[in-house]
Amino acid sequence: MVDVEIVSLLFKQLKTKGAFVVFAESLTGGLIASEFSKIPGSSSVFWGSFVTYNPFAKEKILSVPNSTIKRFGLISEECAISMAEGALRASFAMDEDHPTYALAVTGLAGPATKEDVLKIGTVYIATSKILRVNYSSNNQKSSIQCESKASLFCFEGDRNNIREQTLNNGLKMLLDML
Repeated sequence: MVDVEIVSLLFKQLKTKGAFVVFAESLTGGLIASEFSKIPGSSSVFWGSFVTYNPFAKEKILSVPNSTIKRFGLISEECAISMAEGALRASFAMDEDHPTYALAVTGLAGPATKEDVLKIGTVYIATSKILRVNYSSNNQKSSIQCESKASLFCFEGDRNNIREQTLNNGLKMLLDML
């Protein structure tokens, strides 16, 4: 079950800070964005969401290096962090409002296939925040430096339970980062 109190508390904390958030979702398929956007006024803190189910989408949209996917796998700490930081970079605009915080989730909600080596319920959740913006000398291109952390979870239940647990725990991690 989605914990609406956590969703509301995150909204209030972001509003107090005047900060925007962006989501990078895989196994939740937009669930986090959907629940967050139910809050009236959420557009004041919710920049948007990237749903990158396919490995190529993670590479193309979030700039997750193919080498990270090959070396560590799609369901890994490294991939989750790369997704969160990639969401911040993809949504960064120097002269406009852009997210300061990101939440990324990747995991296995089931059903399992013959190729799966991980247990259903294995989920990595990553949070990231922009620490510093480095402007180039001609002020046309900039880069951002992020602080990121990821955690491994082993959830139980059916597909929807795993997705909801991912949402709730991800928002809690993001609250802790604020």
